[in-house]
Amino acid sequence: LYARVLHCLLLVSKHKTLEKYCQQVTDWDTLKKHAALILEQFANPQIVDTHRLDRLKDQSKGDMVYENAILFLRDGLISREFTDAIKAGDSGRVVLVLKLWAYSFRGNGRSKYAYEMLSLIHNITNVWPKKVTDIVLNNWLLNPSGKPNSFVEVDLVQEHMNYWIKYFYKAHGANSSWEWLATISPCVDALRHLATTMKRVLGTDIGSRHAPPDLSRDIRVLMESLKEHKVYEVEMGRKVDDDDIPVVDVIAEGMCSLLTSSALSDFNKAFVSMQERRRMRPVCGGDKTGPDSSPLEGPLHEGTSLDVHTNPSNPRSSNCDPEPSNANTSPIPDVRPEPSQAQQPDSETLSPDNMIALDYEEVVNNGEDICEEDESD
Repeated sequence: LYARVLHCLLLVSKHKTLEKYCQQVTDWDTLKKHAALILEQFANPQIVDTHRLDRLKDQSKGDMVYENAILFLRDGLISREFTDAIKAGDSGRVVLVLKLWAYSFRGNGRSKYAYEMLSLIHNITNVWPKKVTDIVLNNWLLNPSGKPNSFVEVDLVQEHMNYWIKYFYKAHGANSSWEWLATISPCVDALRHLATTMKRVLGTDIGSRHAPPDLSRDIRVLMESLKEHKVYEVEMGRKVDDDDIPVVDVIAEGMCSLLTSSALSDFNKAFVSMQERRRMRPVCGGDKTGPDSSPLEGPLHEGTSLDVHTNPSNPRSSNCDPEPSNANTSPIPDVRPEPSQAQQPDSETLSPDNMIALDYEEVVNNGEDICEEDESD
């Protein structure tokens, strides 16, 4: 990616080498102008569409190598933007890239990844309350070291924490227990910092990091190859191979797929199904379970929240207090008919023992009646 960007920089600036460019370009505005020209000329998918439409009319037009190079540079810059946004801890830029990747995943046929992108974006923009959205956007990137441009994903921080607990600070043998893990886990970061400080003070910290590799030679070789093959220069009628097809513009393809196929309708159906499931009464114990309690009582039908208290007589009941969602929380009336007097159970005649006895006697009597009928026949 570095080699392609620098090669395109020489093309838009009309300089032959980077050394001459650095000598003549000394202000920031000129560099920004050249960067905008690179995006306009060598990372613009509209140019790809124009070449492909011309090829449909005349096979001698269009440049497949140039088209593929433009799409590669655009997708590479988007991926680099995502990496830089994470390092800077900029959640807004991360969300913007995820919106583009929702199209890209769909265009590549990764429908499940596209569905996850749509769900996350929909929750951030429409479903979650502002406080919940702020909590997510302010906490899914962490900076464990406190240094600039050192943010990482929160799940990666958790994986590193699991690594240190599992391989360095765990108890061995008979001393291993959940109590020890609960005690040592909050202290892992402090213990690592203490160990690093002691090694630095005693002069025994030789470190395990390697110097960053020198890419200048590799970049120069790649730039020469791009210039030799004229990758970012238009040659009408050029193809990668006779039987090769053009590379798909995954963002445009994904956008067309979402608009023309049933992807969005399927997503909306799944969301409505989740809304209906959210309105269902949870299977939890409650205080009022007798026939005198009204089924419409309680906060559930007030459209705000559900608060079921623990029933001391039922140890399996628990508090269920879900947070209200932005989905439609209109009450669903309970239309179950009230039991009539004839349906009221009699505790004296319908005890478990009597019910078993009645069933047994009924079966025996029915069997005797059948036998008598057979003998009479």
